[in-house]
Amino acid sequence: MWGALMGALSRLVTTRIGQWVLAALAFLGLNFVAQEFAVGPMLNYLQSSLQGAPADIVNMIAYLRIDKYMTIVLSAYSLAAAGSALKLRKAS
Repeated sequence: MWGALMGALSRLVTTRIGQWVLAALAFLGLNFVAQEFAVGPMLNYLQSSLQGAPADIVNMIAYLRIDKYMTIVLSAYSLAAAGSALKLRKAS
């Protein structure tokens, strides 16, 4: 059973669809790692630094959705860094 499954997966990898599947899995892996180890701790740091801020400023930040903007920027930055590290690793 495992041999047939592995044979099917090896043939899938050589096709274009298989390459797309592998790219999607790599992206999801990078996204998980970025969220878990980079974006999460950075957002926790930002939240803890805003705990002493006046309520008016915190309400304005929430109204302008700056927190959502910061999440998107931190995610993009960490994914780009992880992607470039993966490319450097493949090149060497």
